[in-house]
Parts: sequence; C-alpha cells; structure tokens
Amino acid sequence: EAMSMRAKNIVAGSCGGLTMISIFHPLDTIKTRVQTQASVFASAMYSGPVDCFRKTVEAEGVRGLYKGLTSPLAGIVFY
Repeated sequence: EAMSMRAKNIVAGSCGGLTMISIFHPLDTIKTRVQTQASVFASAMYSGPVDCFRKTVEAEGVRGLYKGLTSPLAGIVFY
C-alpha cells in the first residue's frame, strides 16, 4: 500500500513537472535570446520579446521555441 502511494506521488509529480516545463520553456527561450543578443556596439537582433517570438517561429518554426528542452526534462526525471 505504501509503495503504491509512493508510485502515485512520483507519477503525479513527474506529470506536473513535464507540464510546467512544456508551458514555460518557450518563454525562457525567448527571454534568453533577448538577453543574449548583440551588445551595445552592434545592432540588436530583436526589438523585444514579441519580435523575438515572431522571428523565431518564422525562422525555425514552433520547434525553435523548444530548443534545449532535453536538459530541463532530464532534471525533472532525476529530481
């Protein structure tokens, strides 16, 4: 009985973590791209987060928003 409850908790926590990452990872990708764009001496690639979102989807498709997703997913599984 205790093992069954433990297994349910693991599955529930994993599902919650996967849902959170799948929703918030694209926002983190956009934030990172805007923060790491060209320096003061060069022209900026994006004028803001909405522009970054639009250009990323145009150039790479929706999959571009999920680049680097493997690492956070692995962190959820092993956490």
